[in-house]
Amino acid sequence: APGSSAMAFATNGSERMRIDSSGRLLLGTSTATKNADRSSGNTFALVDVGASNYPSVVVTGYANANADAGPIIEMQKSRGASDGSMTVVANDDRLGSFQFLGSDGTNFLRAAEIKGEADGTAGTNDMPGRLVFATTADGASTPSERMRITQSGQVNASNWSFNSQGSTTAANCYLGTFAPGSSAMAFATNGSERM
Repeated sequence: APGSSAMAFATNGSERMRIDSSGRLLLGTSTATKNADRSSGNTFALVDVGASNYPSVVVTGYANANADAGPIIEMQKSRGASDGSMTVVANDDRLGSFQFLGSDGTNFLRAAEIKGEADGTAGTNDMPGRLVFATTADGASTPSERMRITQSGQVNASNWSFNSQGSTTAANCYLGTFAPGSSAMAFATNGSERM
């Protein structure tokens, strides 16, 4: 049974959900161990123990109409200090991320991450953004950026990039249309067209 500083909810004689003394909502667990304490400020933990196949969270939407709408997961970021405070985000702010962690035998460590970030100056009805994809190399414990899609639609990956203008990175390799306005596609290495 929970102590006086926690609230628990049970069905069929088993605890299913708890709000602990720190105000965290715990589902499938009665203690916030590595799942909720990995970083400060966590308020929610969902734990699935003993699943015969794959632990999962399912979001199902019934549109009640013959329409193409489906479920939406939103991550919202404001620089405001209170609930409902709309303070504009700044360039490079992280707006949300999906992180993939595995246990090293002691702690959960990030193996991969997908981040949504502000990619420019935001303003009224103007929210430039980018997606950043990161993976952790063998022998490391934190992810490094491997690819990004910028607010202009340019795709950059580690040592190459491509867009409609055929822009290059430090590796001097690109894939894209050879010149703006043309209908050709060119492949180049080391600054010279090869195909």
